[in-house]
Amino acid sequence: MEPIITPEIVVAYSQCPRKAYLLLFNPDKGEPHEYIQILEQQRCENQERYLDHLQHTHADVQPYSEENLRKGSQVLINAQLQVNGFAAQCGVLTRVEGASTFGKHSYEPSLVAGTHSTGFSEHKFQQALVWIFA
Repeated sequence: MEPIITPEIVVAYSQCPRKAYLLLFNPDKGEPHEYIQILEQQRCENQERYLDHLQHTHADVQPYSEENLRKGSQVLINAQLQVNGFAAQCGVLTRVEGASTFGKHSYEPSLVAGTHSTGFSEHKFQQALVWIFA
């Protein structure tokens, strides 16, 4: 089975090609550093709050599925995007007007970070990659 390249792998490669190689091919993934675990926990909490806010402010919030994507739902949540060996997770896809393969609408991705801003270059890099996948 071919390894799937995720935004995390690409970010790791930008930091150190060896790190990306080990993440892709080492069967022992190990445990993330405590700081990374804290950021992931905060990201999950932030995403839960954001999704709760979206469900109160938008009537058409649906889980990501091919059917809901083609139907043109206003907001799609928890999207798993995968194309040609590349994969990315996206917390929220928001419908916008504009031509695409779906007709007169397309979707913009939103990522939720574990910090109060996306000042980290890794977050900006990861967001750019998700834009490419979406």
